[in-house]
Amino acid sequence: MAVSIFETAIFIRNNIVKSISIKLQKLRIKKTVISLTVFWLSTIE
Repeated sequence: MAVSIFETAIFIRNNIVKSISIKLQKLRIKKTVISLTVFWLSTIE
């Protein structure tokens, strides 16, 4: 019983870590796109 609880806890933790890393990757992509856009706009002027 204790083993299955432990395995479930690890499984939940891994899923949380995975979803957080996916969110961070999306944020990083957004920041990159924004900074590239700002850079591109600043080179036009």
